[in-house]
Amino acid sequence: MKQTASLWLYSYWNELRNGRKAPNRFEIEPVKIGPLLPETFILETDDTRSFRFRLAGTRICETYGYELKGLDFISFWKDRNEREAIESLLHTIKEDGSAGLLDFTAFNDEGEACRFEILLLPLIHSGDCVNRIMGSLSPIDDPYWLGTSPLKSQTLDDLELIWPENNINFSRGRNNNLSILPSGEGRIVSANGRLFRVLEGGKN
Repeated sequence: MKQTASLWLYSYWNELRNGRKAPNRFEIEPVKIGPLLPETFILETDDTRSFRFRLAGTRICETYGYELKGLDFISFWKDRNEREAIESLLHTIKEDGSAGLLDFTAFNDEGEACRFEILLLPLIHSGDCVNRIMGSLSPIDDPYWLGTSPLKSQTLDDLELIWPENNINFSRGRNNNLSILPSGEGRIVSANGRLFRVLEGGKN
């Protein structure tokens, strides 16, 4: 986790979670994460296998060049293996309450590239099951064309499952700077024929 938006959003979500599988959607106070809102989104999911944008921040929509509401998150990847890996990650987040992290590279019409980081966090909207996923999408690079030349394609570079119990500790200093205690490099595991990098710390 490298990007400021990811770090702060994870910290806020983990504080709200307070040891539970996931916080409730209505516990999220937009004013508490105001500076992050342009880079945040919420996916909705039900008994189907789709994960559709319910909300998407202004910077995300500007980056893609259109409104994302109602679009399936998984459909943004065209490679079948990448879609299957991301779908598996999302279902693990939904069923087990883990967090997820994606690194990907996106391209505009001219073939110019920009790298991004996506953080994915489970939320409960109704009942006691995870049926929303809150996330942030942040550019790792800052090319001059970003926001004016829409993204047209993207490829997955890496993905991680993050079990929130022990693996990352955050603290806010007096100047509201986040410090992070890293958890190590993680390990690659295979699940259902797909590879994941799992950060150590375990799930209690």
